[in-house]
Amino acid sequence: MLTPKIDLPATIGNKFILIDSTTWTDFQDPSKILGTKLTCGAVEKFEKFTVKIPKTNINIQNGQEIEFTNLQATAYANGRYVNLSFKADNVQQVQLDEGIFK
Repeated sequence: MLTPKIDLPATIGNKFILIDSTTWTDFQDPSKILGTKLTCGAVEKFEKFTVKIPKTNINIQNGQEIEFTNLQATAYANGRYVNLSFKADNVQQVQLDEGIFK
């Protein structure tokens, strides 16, 4: 099986903002909570993507710049398309003096 290596900085850049967060549940058992799904915006690439974090208590407001610990992407087939699934170990807010939009 082929395992593609994805260059994340080239694909989605290095600056991200939090758009929204929802509960990440098990696909087969929706009562089982696995963590949080964060909808993010890639500022440099104008892309929107979702990252799964195995934590449930993420206290970051929407619109804040964030950074991930151990962000990884996995490619998978969806019909005739190839999609990316993003996971990270943790997320934290970036502390800025003037905000992301200078």
